[in-house]
Amino acid sequence: MSNTEIRIQYTPTSSDFIRILIWYRWKRTAITLGVVLIFLWFFTFYLAAVKTNIQDSGVVPTLLLTTIILPLALATITYLSIRRQAKKIEATAQPTEVVFEEDGIKTITPNSSTEARWERYEKVCETKSDFIFFPQHNIFFGVPKRYFSNDREVERLREILKQRMGRKATLRA
Repeated sequence: MSNTEIRIQYTPTSSDFIRILIWYRWKRTAITLGVVLIFLWFFTFYLAAVKTNIQDSGVVPTLLLTTIILPLALATITYLSIRRQAKKIEATAQPTEVVFEEDGIKTITPNSSTEARWERYEKVCETKSDFIFFPQHNIFFGVPKRYFSNDREVERLREILKQRMGRKATLRA
């Protein structure tokens, strides 16, 4: 192993996929929920305005129920969808070796091998638990930090990403 090479071996699990998919989808889910709630609130208040007695109209209980039940239902549906998707992905996951170098990434599995230069990636995001690489806008893969041998390897990867990706790298430290 060269001084600048970082070699990681791992087999992704469904919990890795769940964590990364939740990270990826949380903004979209929050925006959807916000739009739906705003629509429901306006609709509820419109109905209240049509009725003269807001107390008897049932608007307050309806508003409270939509504010509580809708977010819970959306979160549950989203989580169950992500969990189902993660289990399908895990079923096809293979042991993977990833080699990070100054020029790019090499990925090796029992069935394939790829090399890509850093310039090929649209962006890289670091979360608390993972590095997530985007070769294209909606195509990504994650490398869990727990598979790095030590903190020095994580810090070295950050240095490489800062140097090679610049503003396309969103890093925690």
